[in-house]
Amino acid sequence: MMAHRRNNKAQSGGAKPQQVGIKQAFAAAAQFMRSKNYDKADEICVKILGADPLHLGAMHLRGSIAYLGGRSDVAITIMQQILALKPDHAQAHNDLGMMLEAAGRHRDAEIHLKKALEIMPKMPGAHLNLGNVYRSTGRQSQAEKHYRRAIRLKSGLVEAYGNLSLVLVQQGRAEEGEKTARKGIRVQPRYALNYSRLGSCLDRQGRFDEAIAAHEKAIAIQPDLIEAYLDYAYTLAGNGDMEKSKAQYRKVLEFSPEHVMARASLAWMGKFSAYDDDIAQLEKLARREDLDRADRVTLSFALGKAFEDIGDYQQAFSHFKTGNALHRKSFTYSKAGIDSLFADITQTFDAELFSKFSGSGYPDRTPIFILGMPRSGTSLTEQILSSHADVVGAGELSLMNRVAGELVNNPEAPVFGEVMGDIPLAEFSGIGRKYIEQLRSYSQSSRFITDKMPGNMLYIGLIKLILPNAKVIHCRRSAPDTCLSIFKTSFSSGGLQFAYDLEELGQYYNHYRKLMAHWHKVLPGFVYDLEYEALIADQRGQTEKLLQWCDLEWSDDCMNFFRTKRTVSTASITQVRRPVYSSSVQLWRKYGDALNPLLAVLDGEENEPVVKA
Repeated sequence: MMAHRRNNKAQSGGAKPQQVGIKQAFAAAAQFMRSKNYDKADEICVKILGADPLHLGAMHLRGSIAYLGGRSDVAITIMQQILALKPDHAQAHNDLGMMLEAAGRHRDAEIHLKKALEIMPKMPGAHLNLGNVYRSTGRQSQAEKHYRRAIRLKSGLVEAYGNLSLVLVQQGRAEEGEKTARKGIRVQPRYALNYSRLGSCLDRQGRFDEAIAAHEKAIAIQPDLIEAYLDYAYTLAGNGDMEKSKAQYRKVLEFSPEHVMARASLAWMGKFSAYDDDIAQLEKLARREDLDRADRVTLSFALGKAFEDIGDYQQAFSHFKTGNALHRKSFTYSKAGIDSLFADITQTFDAELFSKFSGSGYPDRTPIFILGMPRSGTSLTEQILSSHADVVGAGELSLMNRVAGELVNNPEAPVFGEVMGDIPLAEFSGIGRKYIEQLRSYSQSSRFITDKMPGNMLYIGLIKLILPNAKVIHCRRSAPDTCLSIFKTSFSSGGLQFAYDLEELGQYYNHYRKLMAHWHKVLPGFVYDLEYEALIADQRGQTEKLLQWCDLEWSDDCMNFFRTKRTVSTASITQVRRPVYSSSVQLWRKYGDALNPLLAVLDGEENEPVVKA
C-alpha cells in the first residue's frame, strides 16, 4: 500500500516516464547538433516527433538541420509550422527571417525579424539578421544601427563586426570599416571572414598590397571559405587584375562546381562569341528547382549578358526581364514616395532659397562631383579624371547621403522643405568643412578628389550651399540606352528600387530629367554637362573641354585611362579597363518592341541628347 502511494506521489509530482525519455532524447539530439553530427541529431528528432508530433524543440532542430543541409524550402516550411503552433516563438521568427533573407525574400524576412525583436528586443541574432536584410536592400543606415545593437548585446558576435564593416565601406567610411573589422579580429583572431572584410576595407582605401595580404590570411586560416575567395576575386578585378580574379572564381568552382555567383561572375568578366558550354552550364543551373530567388536573379542577369554577347537579343531580354521581375518581388516600391521626393527638392531649392543663402558654404575647391543617372558614363568619367596626376578618384561615396540624412533625420525619405529655411547661414560652412575632412581621408595631398555617386544629382542644391566652389559634372546619355543599361544590371548595393520595372524606370528617368533642368535654371553655370555619346565620338576633344572646366592642364594619361591602376567597385568594373568603344551607343534599338513599355513612358523628343562637337 505504501509502495503504491509512493508510486502515485512520484507520478503526480514528477514527469511521466515517456516525458523523461523524450527530454533525455532531445538533450542527446541537441548534443549531436552541437558536435555537428546532424544525421544522428535528425534521427533522434524523428523518433521524438513519432512519440510527440507537436514537440517544438525537435521540430526546430529538424528545421535547422534541413537548412544546414541545403534544403532551404524544407527548413522554411518547418519554421512556418512551428509559428502556426506557437506564434510568439521568437527564435523561430528569427530563424525563418534569416532563411528568407538568404533566399532573397527580403520583405518577408523583415516582417519575421521585426516580430522576433518585438517578442524579444534583446536578441542579438535577430538584430544581426535584420541588419543583413537592410544591407541587402540598400538601407545602410538602418543596417548599421542593428549591427551596432547586436554587438552591444553580444560583443563576441564576430559576424556582426564584419558585416558592419561592409556597411561602413558602402557609406564611404572605409577607415571606420577597417577599425571595425580589426575589432572583430581581436575578438576572434581565427575567424577568417573578418580578414576578408578587412581586405575589402583596405582595398577601398587604395591600400591594395595590404588588402591582398588580408584576403590571403583569410584563405590561409580557412582554405575552404568560399566567401573569402569571392571577396579576393572582387578586389583583384577592381584593381584590373582580371586573370587572377578569374582564377579565384575558378577556385570556388573546384569547391562547389555549381556555385552561382562564381559562374555568373566569370560570365560577366568574359565575352561570349558563340553559344558554348559555359552558357549551357548557366542554363543548366537556372533549371534547378532548388534555387532560391537570389540565385535565380543572379543567373538571369548573367544569361541575359551572355545572349546579348552573341547577338540573341530576344533571349537576352527574356532573361533580363525574368531577373528584374524576380528581384522586384522582394521589396515594396513607392511611386508616390518618389514623386514626393522630387517635388520636395524642386520646391525647396528654388531661386529664392539660393538668394537667401547667397555667400554660404565652405570655400574649399577639392571636390569634383560626378553624378547623373546610373550607367550614364560616371565611372568612365571618373577613370579619365583620376588618370590625371592632380586627381584622386575616391569612387562612389555616401558622404552627401549622410549630410542630407543629418539635416532631415531620415535619409531614406528626406523632406527638405521642413528644415532648409530654418538653417542658419553660418551652419553651411561647418557642414562643408566636415565633408572636406571626410573626403580628405582618401588623399591628404591631391589637388582634387572625385566623389562619383550618381545619386548626388538629388543634392546639387545642397552641394552649392555647403561647397560653392566644388566642380559638378553631370554625365548624360541617351535616355533609352541609359535605362536599358540599368535594366540589364543587378546592382550589388540593393538600392535603386526604381530600376527593376520598365515603367517605373521610365517614370524615375522623367523625374531626373526635369530635376536636372531645374538645377540648370536656378544654378546657371554651376553644373557641367558631359554627353556620353559625344565623348565616345570625340574622346580627345571632349576630354580637353572636361579638363579645362576642372582647371586641369592637359595630360596624355587621361587618354590612356584604361591603364590607370586604381580600385573600381561599380558595375563598370570591366568596362573602364578598356579603351572607349561605341558598341553600346544606340544598343537599345536592337531590342525592338521589347522596350515599348519604357519608351511609352519616357518624356521628351526622341529621348536622345544632342551630340555636341
